[in-house]
Amino acid sequence: MMHGISLALAAATLAGPLNPPAGSIAPTPGPEPRIAINQLNTTGDADSVYHISKPGSYFLTQNLKGDNGKVGIEIAASNVTIDLMGYNVFGLPGVLSGIATSGGAIDNITIRNGVISDWDGSGIDLVTAGIGTGVLIEDVHVSGNALNGMILGKSAVVQNCTASNNTQDGLRCDEGAAIAHCSAHMNRSGIFATLRASISNCSSNNNSFYGIRSGSESTISDCAANGNDIGIEAQSYSTVSHCTASQSNVQGIAGTEGCRIVDCIAQRSGEFGISGTQKMVITGCTVLHNTLDGIYVQGSSTIMNNTCDLNGFGAGDGAGIRVAGPDCRIEGNLCTNNDRGIHVDGTNRCVIVKNICGSNTSNFELFGGNFVGEIVNPSGSMAIFSGNGPLASTLNTTDPNANFSH
Repeated sequence: MMHGISLALAAATLAGPLNPPAGSIAPTPGPEPRIAINQLNTTGDADSVYHISKPGSYFLTQNLKGDNGKVGIEIAASNVTIDLMGYNVFGLPGVLSGIATSGGAIDNITIRNGVISDWDGSGIDLVTAGIGTGVLIEDVHVSGNALNGMILGKSAVVQNCTASNNTQDGLRCDEGAAIAHCSAHMNRSGIFATLRASISNCSSNNNSFYGIRSGSESTISDCAANGNDIGIEAQSYSTVSHCTASQSNVQGIAGTEGCRIVDCIAQRSGEFGISGTQKMVITGCTVLHNTLDGIYVQGSSTIMNNTCDLNGFGAGDGAGIRVAGPDCRIEGNLCTNNDRGIHVDGTNRCVIVKNICGSNTSNFELFGGNFVGEIVNPSGSMAIFSGNGPLASTLNTTDPNANFSH
């Protein structure tokens, strides 16, 4: 009997405590809810390595190598999400595009988290088969593709992506795109979006054509473009703000009718720093060391509170501000060390007030027929002063609209 009791006590001791420890218990992981991209689930066909024919969430399990005459991943259904899981979708000679749609316009596609490189078509092509709507691309790197890095349909969102060394455009989107925190390097054009785009916090460098280009009714903000042919261009009724364009081969920042260019920097351009057509507003900008004019517009524009220095740089010939057409307002600008400070061509009915031009070869070049606040030569610089005043003015005017030349 004692032997039996001893065995029972020993068994109870070995079994551990009857009450479980405090705290939550981690659930046992269930099966992966997404669909693996492989030959069982996404069997390829004559023109694709893998073919997605049904809506769903898919993921790669390894690198994908292209096959001659085929797309890497072909999407033939709307409402598809693809997680590349950090893998590389890479092409070989004779392949088509890395990821592409087929069978007409495909909507609501998400692609994220991977590298797509070296395809004879585009890295991502969601347009050629039909222009779909509703695309999200994030954390994707496209490089070395023979066409575009990515070419996307309407209402695309592209964020945290890079595009480099693609023969055509790095990131190209149809109307209504939102592009943010992206970088484009050594493509034809770096970032290009058509109508009503929002492009923000992007950089675009050393592309052979445009750094950043948008269609009409767009917003480009907080971007940097360096070493492109044209740094930043916005079509009509767009806004470019808080951007920097440096060392552009042709123009730094360009806009067409009705654009606003606000609080930007354009420096060391091969031609114009900032240029526009008509009905422009250019304000709060700094333009430096450009070969031709710092700011150039065709007419009917407002040019206010800009700083223009050392334009007509080197062997170039340029003004700090040049206006070639009628009905402009030129006010409150500082133009120094240019070939010409402010240059207004022809009888143009422009209003020119409150500007300061100094140390230019010619401070003002104005034809008749404009409306000009008096141009004052201050009497000389003041002596050293320290104290509470009074101090006599050396401005030689009390006219609040006077321009100053020194």
